[in-house]
Parts: sequence; structure tokens; C-alpha cells
Amino acid sequence: MATALGRTTRPGRAGPVRRRRRAEPDIVSATGERISASASRKLTNAVPRSSRNARASRWHSYALWCAIYDWAEDEPNSVLSYLSDLGDRGHPATSIEAHFSTLRAMRTIQGAPLSDREVKACQLVIRHRAGEEADDPLVEPGPLQADAVDLDELRLMVRTLDRTTVRGKRDAAVLLIA
Repeated sequence: MATALGRTTRPGRAGPVRRRRRAEPDIVSATGERISASASRKLTNAVPRSSRNARASRWHSYALWCAIYDWAEDEPNSVLSYLSDLGDRGHPATSIEAHFSTLRAMRTIQGAPLSDREVKACQLVIRHRAGEEADDPLVEPGPLQADAVDLDELRLMVRTLDRTTVRGKRDAAVLLIA
């Protein structure tokens, strides 16, 4: 039964039932797949803006490199060559790995995924760059290459913590276990 407010009631049930209207049309991808605008918005908002910006910046850098060096963005081995160039210019392996992850995902989304051979080759380029960094005496130690502490230094660090709080207990446990 309809009411003046546009609500209906179900027979045998108390109270009105609200019918939802779709405010936005569905989105259709370039490959013809359909998704609701609401789902699309939620997927987009699930990724922090800073991550979206970093990915966009990486893709832009890759696209610019392709334009400068006359590679097509979807050409085989273009990602491999780009990652190698980043290593040649001194980018750290972690940065190259971030570029690789972004480019691999974007190429898949665009319907031009990297072949298994290309993925393996890209991983080897990243491994090679990591080896170069490890062998370079001028590279500053990263967080996983920190100098060890002796027992007295460890005691001093633990003493500075407020172990009456949850955070202090957690930090003390991490220091003592590590």
C-alpha cells in the first residue's frame, strides 16, 4: 500500500519500507565490465589519497620516460627497461620495487599485463640493484642495517620507557625480544 511520502508498507509487517533509488549510473570499464558507482567510489576511497597520488606519480614518470625514449607504454620489456634505467640513475631497490608494483598493476588494469618472463626479469633487475647497494661502501645503512647495541645500551633504552602503560610494555617487549 502506498502512502503520501512515497513509502510502502508490507502486508503483515509493521512500519514503512524505504525503497532505495540509485542516484548514480553504473560505471562501465574499457573492457566492458560493469560496476555500480557506489562500489567504485568505495574501492577508490579504500586506498588512501597519498597512495593514489604516489601511484599516479609513478605512472606519470613511466609514461614520460616512455615518451622520451620512444617506448610504447604497453610494449614488451618497456617496464624492464624503465626499471633498469632507474637503477642506473641511482634509485634504491625499494623505490624500484615500488615502481614495479605500480606499473605491473596498471598494465594489468589496462589489459596489457606483464608476461611471466618480464616479471622474473624485473625482479632480477631489482635484486641486482639491491646487491649494488649492499656492496657500495658509500651507501648509508638503512633501518635493517643498523648497528647492534650492547647490553648496557639496551638496559638504558628499556629504563627510559614508562612500563606502567600499554605502549611502554609493548616497546620494552619489542626491545628485549629483538
